Amino acid sequence: MLSNDAHVARLTRDALIVAKRENLSTVACALIASNCTNTHIVPVPVDRGFESLTRPIDIDLDLYLDIFHDREPSVVDLDEIMHEIPTTSAFAASYGWTVFMSTHRTPNLNTLVTTFPRSGLIAGPVYGSFIVVKSSQSGAAVDVVEGDLSIVKDVLVDRALVVIARAKAAFRSSPPIPKANFVFNMSEMLSCILQYCDHSTVMSISRLNRHGRLHAQSEIRLRVRLLLLPFVPKAAFASFMDMLNDTGAVIMGSVARHLFTINSIFIEDLKSLSFLSTFLLAVVPYAVMTGAHRELYTSCADLNLAVPPGRHYACIAWFTEHGYSSWTALEDRKPISGLAHVANSYTCGHKDIAQSKY
Repeated sequence: MLSNDAHVARLTRDALIVAKRENLSTVACALIASNCTNTHIVPVPVDRGFESLTRPIDIDLDLYLDIFHDREPSVVDLDEIMHEIPTTSAFAASYGWTVFMSTHRTPNLNTLVTTFPRSGLIAGPVYGSFIVVKSSQSGAAVDVVEGDLSIVKDVLVDRALVVIARAKAAFRSSPPIPKANFVFNMSEMLSCILQYCDHSTVMSISRLNRHGRLHAQSEIRLRVRLLLLPFVPKAAFASFMDMLNDTGAVIMGSVARHLFTINSIFIEDLKSLSFLSTFLLAVVPYAVMTGAHRELYTSCADLNLAVPPGRHYACIAWFTEHGYSSWTALEDRKPISGLAHVANSYTCGHKDIAQSKY
């Protein structure tokens, strides 16, 4: 897609304009473009969706890399256009690195890569353009600086090109699915389909591209919101999520378990097998879960939160503000046996359900 250094300069200005117009943040990434004479550090807009961290997969590659060939975004598996190098790599310098490649059907020869140290180890010519994203140990994308460029070259030569070449060959050989893009790009239809998908399928959709990721995030957020309705007022959901983010608390227990079993084929099949439970349990003990066992995965009697040390007072304050006025320290028992060795205190809050309209 890119032809020269002047073109990169123009795209850099366009990226800043897009980020300002759409109120997006930017992160500095390394661009190794075909037919360019230098490796460029360019600002790339970031669309975080509902995430608080700026992750490598959230960056907007469209301005710099030719990934989407149609007028609307195509269905693209991110694993076919990216290669992740974790912070544990020997030469990663305590940072993670993610390499994205262009997928043009007739890419230009990349002569810049041949000027990198040890580029002679690369068998054959290199085509297309690449963006390298730097990330911290927490997974957040951070700015690439001039001092990182030697590592960027090593990352591209030593770790990424073999994987990228294999992925590009697979990408070209995969025949397109008729009408897949039409269905995928129709937001209303995709949202409707995701309502009937299990958790792992929704997560797979989130790996396709930014369009799929935003819809997957919206679907999971909706499911969490519905599961929390007995415990968190509808109007306070956004405030509750902010509280979780501020305190570092996580949802666990029956609510989390129910989230992962929504639309699960295994759980749904238990309905049709319930009439066999008496016979099968007599012949093969524990072969089939009874209706009572099934409710373990489909009902939520309470909301359990795991809170970092020193942060539970903020959680209690939030719940107290929203009607949980009675609090009891559970010193004589541990509600969840799996936490016996990692948690040191337990507190239970109650709310007058009879007077609650939720």
